[in-house]
Amino acid sequence: MQTYNKENTSELKIKVPTKKDLIFLFIIFPVYFLICFSFPHSFQSITISLMALTLLSTFMNKSRWIIPKYMIFCYIFSVVVTLIYLALGYINGSSEIAIYQVVFVYIISPIAWMLIFNQAINYIGLDKIIKYMIFFVYVATLFVLSFFYLFINFGPETVRIFVDNPNVVLSGNNAGATLMVYATFMFISGGLFAAPEVIRSKITRLIILLFLFIVAFTSGRAALILIIVASPVFGFLIRYLSQRGEKVGGNTRQGNQISYLFLIFFAVLLLGILNSFFEFVDIQLLYQTILDKINDLGGVERQLQAELLYNNALQNNLAGVGHGQSINYIRNVDYPWRYELVFFASLFRVGALGTIIYLSVFIIYVVKFMSAAYKGKITAVDIFFFSGFVMFSIGAMTNPFAESYIFQWMLILPMIALHVGQIQAQRPRKSV
Repeated sequence: MQTYNKENTSELKIKVPTKKDLIFLFIIFPVYFLICFSFPHSFQSITISLMALTLLSTFMNKSRWIIPKYMIFCYIFSVVVTLIYLALGYINGSSEIAIYQVVFVYIISPIAWMLIFNQAINYIGLDKIIKYMIFFVYVATLFVLSFFYLFINFGPETVRIFVDNPNVVLSGNNAGATLMVYATFMFISGGLFAAPEVIRSKITRLIILLFLFIVAFTSGRAALILIIVASPVFGFLIRYLSQRGEKVGGNTRQGNQISYLFLIFFAVLLLGILNSFFEFVDIQLLYQTILDKINDLGGVERQLQAELLYNNALQNNLAGVGHGQSINYIRNVDYPWRYELVFFASLFRVGALGTIIYLSVFIIYVVKFMSAAYKGKITAVDIFFFSGFVMFSIGAMTNPFAESYIFQWMLILPMIALHVGQIQAQRPRKSV
């Protein structure tokens, strides 16, 4: 397995930036990525404008094409499926706003993120993007803490700029808030707890992981708490799959991962001590909440939603009824065609074949990663992105994250990162 170091994670020779490039590198892209990462769905108009500016800057500057071919082919096929079922949905009476949203989310947004990351990786590399993400964790954590503080002390009006319908739950010993940034924490927690060595500074590493732990256990989100616990085990299993005795991130597979399993044990112990003094969070209540979520598969409403979507899909012989269509079960009054269970919604909208085509790019990515892992050709960066991708995807199974343009970077960046890493692995190393 490749050792993670500066040489083999700089991926490709970084292009010397021009003045126009510097605007992209240090202003437009970082600010756009920061808002998507730390303030998702908080400043919609600003986010859309920054997305347009960032995308425009990619057309103004030439850069090498580093997007894997399978992503392009899968994207083309998915666009064909989307256009066919948009037409069918229009024939069946789908609203104009539904059609516009589908075009943006399924056609424009994915290629926009690919072009943006193609430009960013060419000019600054994955190392710098990961450093941006680590810094954004501080910002996101501060945002969550500030949200709680402002809501509790000054009321919901003070945080309405961030959330349309703000709400904080502080019942008994339980805490939680309605913040979309928890989806980002699913990805970053899944990645960092599986491959914490991507943060080179041990002190920064410890601080970031403790921040993620605190945010998770005060979020009220069972999925996020499960990710914190499951990610180190997941990272350990990936390393176990790879060649035994090799090193990842400069640490042995066993020693490195066991040390972070110990960190989780220590953090749980610390939270228990704090709880005994301050009645901060009820661990037993959290544990019971997690068990209840697992047992009822996300809640009674989602069970009913899955059953109705699947039955309606079967009534149409799994052929699909078109984008923008809904069943006799409304989850969102403003957008009745939206559902949390994207997989079952896709079966209903575009049928079995269309759903398979939509999923094909993710299936190929998983197969490519597992193949590389089995051959011992992965780095800590690969594990970081893959684990983040998997954990976010698990959360997206019962939430419509994949249909949000702001969150799609968590599905697209890992695929590009693996491809870039494999390109670097094939290059001959310079002798030292």
